[in-house]
Amino acid sequence: MKKILCTLLALTMLFASVAFASEDLMQEMDIAFLPKTVGGAWFTRMFSGIELYSEQTGSTCYQSGPSAGDAAAQNRVVQDAVAGGVGVIAVCPFSPEQIDVELGKAREEGIIVISNEGTLLKNIDYDIEAFKMKDFGTMAADKMAEGMGGEGEIIVFVGSLASTSHVGWAQAIVDRMTEAYPNIKVANAGGVFIETGNNAANSYEKAKEALKTYPNAKACFCPSATDTPSIALAIQEAGLTNQITFVAVGLPNANRTYVKDTSIDVLMSWDPGEVGQAMCRAAAAVKAGVELKTGDDLGVFGFNSIIVEDKVITGTEWRMLTAENVDEVDY
Repeated sequence: MKKILCTLLALTMLFASVAFASEDLMQEMDIAFLPKTVGGAWFTRMFSGIELYSEQTGSTCYQSGPSAGDAAAQNRVVQDAVAGGVGVIAVCPFSPEQIDVELGKAREEGIIVISNEGTLLKNIDYDIEAFKMKDFGTMAADKMAEGMGGEGEIIVFVGSLASTSHVGWAQAIVDRMTEAYPNIKVANAGGVFIETGNNAANSYEKAKEALKTYPNAKACFCPSATDTPSIALAIQEAGLTNQITFVAVGLPNANRTYVKDTSIDVLMSWDPGEVGQAMCRAAAAVKAGVELKTGDDLGVFGFNSIIVEDKVITGTEWRMLTAENVDEVDY
């Protein structure tokens, strides 16, 4: 009898440790992907991950959004998705504060809402992040400080001052500099991050202006994948490739030339296609009635042992690409 009870207990513990079956993460759904902007390489790649998931599960999906960062326009896109009766909204908010009310209306209609770069959103089922902001800021700041010799001024850009992720990453860098590198200061007037509007042409002009305004700057940071190539071009054209340490977020395929000629010294990168897949799998878990927990495996690179805090799901890995290793990846 004791042996039988022990066997039953072991089996109970085994099945209790399995939070879900793999098929729970592969549900057929109708998915609306609503990025900050459409047409850029970053969100196009993210949508490719959603398309791949749709092919694997028989789901339907579409992408819709403004051509330039516009909170009001993105709100209207959410309204259209709700009116269209989609089952899932996968959203990257341009302005989390402004879009939250519309997402609340979507959830009232029974629509599953999964965000990326939306840690402050309330009206979501889950938010998916590739990493923790503090960890990212520490690594980026350390790379900048290394290139600067531990002293000098830095220029900090953001796509939007309303972007939780951009401002959060930038502030994490500033916090790390303050903590570990007292001889490094932010050059930006008043310490205010330079807003580019997630627009390639605008960021190019902003970068040219900043490089002239702050001639003593020894490093730059840009968290907007849309803007990174334009800022790299401005650095290159100013003849500052060897004087400026540029650490930025972006896709290797969109920045390979700049990384290889060191106009970009370190490209902080993760595959947005994998983030798109993770968003879909989180939505499928919600549909299946599965509560995701820390340690769960979403079956996507970088999300094999997730951290779940409230509604935020965080991955555990990103890539730091330089001239030496950028050709090892293709996305």
